[in-house]
Amino acid sequence: MASPRIDRLDKNYLINGNFDFWQRGVSLGVTGGSAFLSDRYKFWADPTNNWTCSRDTDVPTLAQSGTKSSYSMKFLNNSSVAQGATSYVYHEQTLEGIFLRDLIGETCTISFWMKSSVIGDYTVGLYDTASDWKYLAKATVNVADTWEKKVITLDISDTVNFPLDNSGGMRITVWMTVGTDYQSPTINQWANLPGKFGVDTQVNWSETAGSTCFFSQMKLSKGVEQEFSMAGRDYAEELRLCQRYYQLNFASGGGEVNSVDTINREMSCSVNFLETMRTIPAVDVSTVIADQNVQSSNAYNIKEVGFSFKVIRSTTGVYHSNRWAKCDAEL
Repeated sequence: MASPRIDRLDKNYLINGNFDFWQRGVSLGVTGGSAFLSDRYKFWADPTNNWTCSRDTDVPTLAQSGTKSSYSMKFLNNSSVAQGATSYVYHEQTLEGIFLRDLIGETCTISFWMKSSVIGDYTVGLYDTASDWKYLAKATVNVADTWEKKVITLDISDTVNFPLDNSGGMRITVWMTVGTDYQSPTINQWANLPGKFGVDTQVNWSETAGSTCFFSQMKLSKGVEQEFSMAGRDYAEELRLCQRYYQLNFASGGGEVNSVDTINREMSCSVNFLETMRTIPAVDVSTVIADQNVQSSNAYNIKEVGFSFKVIRSTTGVYHSNRWAKCDAEL
């Protein structure tokens, strides 16, 4: 099977922009730090609080957006938190360097639909992962609890030293809270801004208990604004692009022995990945589906295309191990 092609994304360089895929689960409680949510999207928050990210069916209508989406990504602030000078709440997708090559020096457009219970200015930020070069722009929510389209057109600088390999090339972020120490008045241009991540008019979304913020139909395209469309990339290919970074696989092995010897106590099998991964992933096989007479199971000899799965029996007779394999090569 051929690898999915980034050039067949209808020029949408954000993967899973329609929020169709949630391999890690459709609802996640976050108290602080970072966690991956919908495929390819990561949530960051500080200080410690109680946030929930979930898949939601509240989406822009077909009449509004020109396309029908099934899901949005919803953030819920479960309790009020005062904004400190270094507070932040945001989500991001990191674009792999090899997929960024086509955008360097080009005019590009970021567009998405947003619905927030808190009006005001939010920050859209693009960052070089290897330095402090950033592009900050405002996305203003004008009417509370109403779907609004946000469009930002910019040039992807050809003077910034973006990594162009399979490491992280550029981070695309949307900030719901940015502390004053991290704010900058420099917007709508590429600038070297160490320690600055948001606009200086940023709203503090997290100070309101029960506040919500929804995102839908996120897109990064080459050129000026285009109508959002998933044409050129079907549902199956979108999933395969997600699986380049994270995939939930199945590992199974076992047999039957009647000897009490301790020599032939194990068996191994090969597990092929559903899609070749970005790099050698971390593979977690600790989640048990069903084990019988098993002392241990583990993954080894891990490559970008698959891994070996070893099962060590604990006694004679029938033994088997069935595990979920969580394979993570995210940026």
